[in-house]
Amino acid sequence: MMRFPFRQELVLEGRNLLLRSLRRQHAEALFFIVDRNRNDLLQSFPILCSEVISTARARVWITERQRMQKQGQQLVFSLISRDDGAMVGYLAAVHIEHRVPKCELAYFMDAAYRGRGYMKEALELLLDLLFEGLNFKKVLCRVAPENEPSLRLLEGLGFEREGLIRNDFRSGQGQIGDCVYLGKLPA
Repeated sequence: MMRFPFRQELVLEGRNLLLRSLRRQHAEALFFIVDRNRNDLLQSFPILCSEVISTARARVWITERQRMQKQGQQLVFSLISRDDGAMVGYLAAVHIEHRVPKCELAYFMDAAYRGRGYMKEALELLLDLLFEGLNFKKVLCRVAPENEPSLRLLEGLGFEREGLIRNDFRSGQGQIGDCVYLGKLPA
């Protein structure tokens, strides 16, 4: 079993992607994909959108996530395409609770790279690390009910709907919305 929290950079290698621990050198690429996808992200990632408003602010945001990773509170990855070396998305295990252990996933894909199977591959890599490498007992996701592509993706990976939680989330536009809770247990 691996030891967590990770003090060193973590790299998970897939067929089409590398998942790399998010580092300060990713700040420019992170700002670029957040800015390019800001309208889409505002609904589900209001804090990210409000804080990552420049490359300099992206560095600050990344530094805080690195601190949280060192404390064992989360794992945060940049998704790097093997084809062109571009950062194509973001994936994190957040709200890690070590007593169980369990966590919640947060992720997004740059619109220019959607539909290529990258997020499925990234989630498979992270789920393998969480369940096999770190012996997690549960992984959760909260998804807006209207986000059918994400719901299909998660259910295809073996997540089960655990319920609709009403008035569970505030969007970047200030609206309160519902979330579908999905959970996955180790096989």
